[in-house]
Amino acid sequence: MKAIVFDVFGTIVDWRSSLIHQFGELEKELDIELPSEELADQWRQLYAPSMDRGAMVISGVWKPAERVAYPVG
Repeated sequence: MKAIVFDVFGTIVDWRSSLIHQFGELEKELDIELPSEELADQWRQLYAPSMDRGAMVISGVWKPAERVAYPVG
């Protein structure tokens, strides 16, 4: 075996608290109020569909990550 690979998104990585914290920092910087928890939840709701639409799988064909971020032809 050369590698063990597993998904850590939401399991080990606490993405929600990180986003809420960053929205709080943005509130201070811009001197505005933001619904930080709602924004974090909305981001998550949009994340999976955006991945499905064209990120990793395009017409059922797996693409390297760099082709997803910077599509060529």
